[in-house]
Amino acid sequence: MITADILRQYRLPRTLARWTPSGAPGEVKVPLSNEYLAEGSTDLYLNGVRPTDRIILIDDLISTGGTLVSLIQAITTAGAEVLEIFTIGEKTENKGRDFIAQQTGLKVKTLLATDLHDDGQGVRSRVMHINLGMLDEACFAQVSQHFPPGFCRIGSGAEGHLGEHS
Repeated sequence: MITADILRQYRLPRTLARWTPSGAPGEVKVPLSNEYLAEGSTDLYLNGVRPTDRIILIDDLISTGGTLVSLIQAITTAGAEVLEIFTIGEKTENKGRDFIAQQTGLKVKTLLATDLHDDGQGVRSRVMHINLGMLDEACFAQVSQHFPPGFCRIGSGAEGHLGEHS
């Protein structure tokens, strides 16, 4: 919903990739595998992407990276260019960020990094840190004082290291 509002505000187009074909002209089909789907069991279908398009790829979550790699493959097969990849969350234990970089050479920017943690009552997902983007040092210091040390990080998460800027 947020993405749709931003795109509408700036009069930018959007498209969605689907697991079912629409039959639209120019539809691109690529194989899809991720932590839930076995390789070769499902395909991804992308419509509305033209060879001259420059794409900002937005996904809610990166886990193994399989879905994003398939999306990147579909976009490049359509002849378009991926400018940026953003996700809201990242399951760090599945190393999807590394898989995407190995397969495509592209970096993922994300807001929340999570891992699995045994809290004594079972294994649960927890937020490890948040990436606050390019805040100036004073604003970062003001925001981060409300969280445990090291929880807030400057940058986008694409860098992979605390304190490096992107």
